[in-house]
Amino acid sequence: MSDLFLFRSALRDLFRPKKLITALCLIAFPTVVALLFRLGNGGDNFNAVEAYNQIASNMIFQFIMVILALVFCTSIITQEVEQKTIVYLLTRPVPRWRILLVKFAGAFVITTMTAWLATVLLSVACFSAAKSYEPYVIRLDQVRDSKQLMSQFKQTPDPYLLAIYKKIPAEQIRRRRAFGRNRNTPNVQQVQNVLETYDESKRPTNEELAAVVSGVNRVLRREDLLANKDAMATLNERSAELQKRIAAKPTGIERSLVQRAYLQELMPDVLELPKPIVNPFLHDILILPVAVLAYGSLFLLLATLFNRPLITGLMFSFGWETWVPQMPGNFQKLSLMSYVKVLAPHEMPSQGSGNQGSLVADTSAAVITAQQAWMTLSVFTVVALVLALVLFTKREYVPRDDT
Repeated sequence: MSDLFLFRSALRDLFRPKKLITALCLIAFPTVVALLFRLGNGGDNFNAVEAYNQIASNMIFQFIMVILALVFCTSIITQEVEQKTIVYLLTRPVPRWRILLVKFAGAFVITTMTAWLATVLLSVACFSAAKSYEPYVIRLDQVRDSKQLMSQFKQTPDPYLLAIYKKIPAEQIRRRRAFGRNRNTPNVQQVQNVLETYDESKRPTNEELAAVVSGVNRVLRREDLLANKDAMATLNERSAELQKRIAAKPTGIERSLVQRAYLQELMPDVLELPKPIVNPFLHDILILPVAVLAYGSLFLLLATLFNRPLITGLMFSFGWETWVPQMPGNFQKLSLMSYVKVLAPHEMPSQGSGNQGSLVADTSAAVITAQQAWMTLSVFTVVALVLALVLFTKREYVPRDDT
C-alpha cells in the first residue's frame, strides 16, 4: 500500500501545472514543425517518411525524450530537497531504495507517455491521408539520374513519354481556370519551357527537376494514358505482366499504379522502383521506453551524486551526446544515443555526392550492432540504477536553505 501511495505521490508531483504545460508544449512542437514542413513542401515534393525520420530523430529522441528524462528523473531528489520534504520522506518506515525506485517508476511512466504522445501526433501529421503519399507518385529522391530523366522527356523518344508531355499543359490550364488568373498558379508552358531551355550537358537544378516531376505526377494521377492508342503504340514491347495489368482495364488508383509501372519499364536505370511507405512509428514506440530507462537511470544517478544535477545533465545531453555520436569509428560507442539510434534507425536524406558528403559518410560508419546496442543499454541501465539506489541509501540529504 505504501508503494502505491508513493507512486501516486510521484505522479502528482510530476503533474504540477508548470511541468504539465512544458510537457504539452514539447508534445505539440514536433507536430507543428511537421505541418509547417508539409505546407512548405506540399504536393509531390513532400516525403512523409523522410520528414518523420528527420523530426523523430532530431526532436523526439535527441531532444524531447532526453530533456524530459533529465527534468523528471533529477527532480525526484532535488524537488524534495528544495521543498524541504526530504527529511520527512526519508524518516518513513520504508527502505530508501524502495522510495527512490517507486518515484523513478513514476518519472519513467510520465516521460514515456509524453514521448509516445509526441510520436503518435507526429506520425498522424506526416502519414495522414494525402495524395502526395500515393505509391504511384514519383518522388525526387527516386530519381537516380536527373540528367537522363530530363533528356528523355525533352527528346520524347517513346510515344508514352510524348503522351505524358502533351498532357501536362492541359492539366495546368485547368488549374489556372479553376483558381482564376490572379492566383499564383504555374505558367501554362512552365514544364515545356523548362524542357526546351534545358542544357543537356549540365545537371538540372532542383527547381527544374521538381517542375518536370510535378507535371508528370499530375498526369499519372489524373489522366488515362492506357486508353490512348498512340501512347500504347509500343505496348507489345513491354513485359507480359504489365500487358496483363493493362488488359484488365484498371481504373482509379490501380490505373495510376499501372501507368507508373509503364514509366518504370521505360526508365529502369533512371527511376528507382516505388518503395512502399513504411511508417516507423510502431518500432519507435517499442524502443522509446528502452531509451527512457537508459537516460533516466543515468540522470537519477547524477541526482544522487550532485546537488545541482540539472546543469550536469544539460552539459552531458547537449554537449557530449551531440558531438560524440558524430565522431568517427569507436568514439561512437561512448555515447548512449549511438546505441539508441542503432535500435531506432531513422534514415536521413542524402546530402549530396560532394567530398564533404563523402567525408561525413566515412566518419559516421556504423560500428555498433543491434545485439551490442541491446546488451550495452541493458547493462548500463541496471548498473546506473543500482548505483543510484545504493548511493541514495547511504548518502545524507539536508533541506536546502533559501539563500
